Amino acid sequence: MTNYTFYLRIVYRDNVLREDYYMSDKMLVTQALDERDLLVKKIADKIAKASFVDTIKPNEDKVYAKRIAKDEYAKQAESAYQQILDLIERFQKIDAAIVASNASSEITTSYGNFTVAGAIALLRILIFR
Repeated sequence: MTNYTFYLRIVYRDNVLREDYYMSDKMLVTQALDERDLLVKKIADKIAKASFVDTIKPNEDKVYAKRIAKDEYAKQAESAYQQILDLIERFQKIDAAIVASNASSEITTSYGNFTVAGAIALLRILIFR
């Protein structure tokens, strides 16, 4: 049996430095799958721990639940929201790179030559018969 090693490249566009600056990560597909699963857990954890709504009494300067200033609470909520968006963006880029890699990488099976995506589809068909 032949072992295959597939790499994928994740490209990020960084608008902070220059409009045409690109950064990329190169990782194994198995590493990308592991990171994608980890990101799902991190996103769910961040959403569960984030606080976006709280109450404040008219005569007080601090929010009720966390007992911190209103401005500080707003900063924490915005920071948590941005962290969640960044994790979601990374998840989407990794997921797209995995799909692209599976669509372009070819393997040989007992049924013939397939792309990895085609072999996965064939496997699902054979399993659910």
